[in-house]
Amino acid sequence: FERRAFAGWNYSTAFSLVWANQALSKTFYQVNPNEVTSNRGAYQAQAGLMLVRLTNTISHKLGKDWRVFGGVRIDSVNGAKNQDSPLIKKNTGASYFMGLNYTISRSSQAARE
Repeated sequence: FERRAFAGWNYSTAFSLVWANQALSKTFYQVNPNEVTSNRGAYQAQAGLMLVRLTNTISHKLGKDWRVFGGVRIDSVNGAKNQDSPLIKKNTGASYFMGLNYTISRSSQAARE
């Protein structure tokens, strides 16, 4: 969902389901037998739903080529395929971001909305 607000401000909300293949799941969630400790058991990771993500962003156009932006992203492994991995300490986490964007080049033909 994205909307233009007023005076050059835009805001957006995005909901995502992130899927992982076997190799990516192993990278984040697997614990091999040689990595077992007294408080971390072995775990065989599986391909499937990796996480659910909600992102909210706001941005403001500063000129033709400049834009400032910021937002928050919430990720959750609740209901994910590897939710039971011993490497997961929290099921939900938030990230905050901000930045400045400059457009280097534009297409010679504008897109139609």
